[in-house]
Amino acid sequence: MESGITVLCVDAGPTAEATGLALEMRTDGVEVLDASNPRVATATLDREPVDVLVFEPGVGQDDDWDEALQTAADGGATVLTFSAGRPAIADRPEVAGHVDKAQPDQFERLADRVLEAIQADETDYPLAEEEARAVAADQYGMAPLLARGSLQRLCRLAAETIGVSAALVGLIDRTRYQALAAYGTPDTTQPRRESICARTFLDPGVVCLPDLHDHEWR
Repeated sequence: MESGITVLCVDAGPTAEATGLALEMRTDGVEVLDASNPRVATATLDREPVDVLVFEPGVGQDDDWDEALQTAADGGATVLTFSAGRPAIADRPEVAGHVDKAQPDQFERLADRVLEAIQADETDYPLAEEEARAVAADQYGMAPLLARGSLQRLCRLAAETIGVSAALVGLIDRTRYQALAAYGTPDTTQPRRESICARTFLDPGVVCLPDLHDHEWR
């Protein structure tokens, strides 16, 4: 692991200390900083380079978070939300992922997600035309999120037509899978390496897995 990695945690609780301990169990050379609110976070981001920003949306005002997220994006930091339940702000383009704080192993999950963000330069399951595909995905911007209502209706229609319990529409960028809409299952964001969809599009044509429990990808 490369040394000199800096993680900034903005949280009302002991996130920085707990995440730091979890990271120490996994790697060396990661410094974890703490900020009590988004204004302090912005000042820290202005003062020194930060690789990953982790924040709880309930801390601070929305306007202050606008500035903090923009500063993080300008500095090239990966942004993760950390809260009980998925907040609306997790769908903003500056945010790369979310970790559920309500999970019993939340700090271990957060540490793993931080390491994935740090190592995200290596694309999992790359395509021959990976760069062109990634650029095309980036060009969508906020459009898919603005069309979420329509996409959710399509998910429901697809599930009911095929006779299955769930359906999703997702977008895969260089490092993650983001469910843009879902029916019958949560819409989640996950690392690309954990996404079935990131593997299915490696081969042309339709991929049909009758039972994922019996498949080697599980």
